Amino acid sequence: MTELKNTEAGLALTARGSWEQAEPAGNVILAARAGEGEGSVAATIVVTTSSLGNLELQDWARGTSELLGSRLVGYLLLDQSSGRLAGRPAAVTLATYVDDQGAELTAQQWLAIEGRGGITLTITCGTEDFPGMRATAEEIATSLTWEKAS
Repeated sequence: MTELKNTEAGLALTARGSWEQAEPAGNVILAARAGEGEGSVAATIVVTTSSLGNLELQDWARGTSELLGSRLVGYLLLDQSSGRLAGRPAAVTLATYVDDQGAELTAQQWLAIEGRGGITLTITCGTEDFPGMRATAEEIATSLTWEKAS
C-alpha cells in the first residue's frame, strides 16, 4: 500500500501498489501515477477542489459530465450513481474516452461538496485494465480523508 497525502490541504488516501506522487498545482491538490508495469496505460489518481457557490451536487455532477463530453474525444458516460467520499454524499460517474495517443481510457469519478467547496477524485486507467482496477478504485475512494473544505 502507498500512502498519498497533501498535508496542507488536509487530504490523505491509500492505494494498493506502487504510486509516484506529483507536486500539486492550481486546483489539483493531489496527483499520482501508478508505477511502471502496472497496466497497459499507467493509472492516475487526481484530486481537485472547486469553489461551487450554491451549486447542488447533482447539478455539479451533470455539468462536469457535460463539460468532459465537450472536451474529451469519444467521451461516453457509462454510469451515474451515488456513493460517499470523505464521509460526504457523493455523485459517482463512470466514463470512457480516448486520449491524445489514441489509448482507450476509463475514468471513475467521485464528486462531494463541503460548504461552498467541492472535491473531485478521479481514477483513470486503460479500459482493458479497468475490470482489475475497479475494486482498487473503490478502496482508494473509501480511504480518502479530507479535513479542509476549499
